[in-house]
Amino acid sequence: MKTHTVVTGLLAGCFGGMLLLVEPVLALDAVKAVSPAGDAESLQVQVPARVAATIRAEVLNARVLELNREQNDDGVLYHAVVAGDAAEYDLIIRGDGLLLEKGLSHRDEEAETPQRSLDNVPENVRATIRRETGAGTLQVVREQPAQYVAEVLQGKEQYRIVVAADGRLLVKEYAGREGDGE
Repeated sequence: MKTHTVVTGLLAGCFGGMLLLVEPVLALDAVKAVSPAGDAESLQVQVPARVAATIRAEVLNARVLELNREQNDDGVLYHAVVAGDAAEYDLIIRGDGLLLEKGLSHRDEEAETPQRSLDNVPENVRATIRRETGAGTLQVVREQPAQYVAEVLQGKEQYRIVVAADGRLLVKEYAGREGDGE
């Protein structure tokens, strides 16, 4: 297994097909990055277009803080720490752009509890679940101590979404493809 770690703030260099650019021009397959010191200097991290699109879709005003590229038998995975308007998230994205997991940095999950109707959760939680579900179909919501869990279907992809009682997204993780028996 090969792992490449790219911490923003480095000068241009090639890492197994991934290029870090220190240029003000945003390419179609680049995402905004910041230096480790949080300088206002904007860097561009070049990744596959589908990976960049996933980062932009999942985190509002995304700024990549750290990016790891892992090559394994199943292909390429990108692990990114991304700061957005609301919080800092850890993302795991396949090379083809499929989001496998999204969560607040360094958060653990709690055990599951009984199912609830979406109508019976606080409005801020309901709004976050609806936003993250998009055009998908809500399958189930479970309340956990100070958090709610929603299982959703986006196209044929199944995701599990965990939302804190205050409406903050804690985790969005890939749960498999519909009909795959996962």
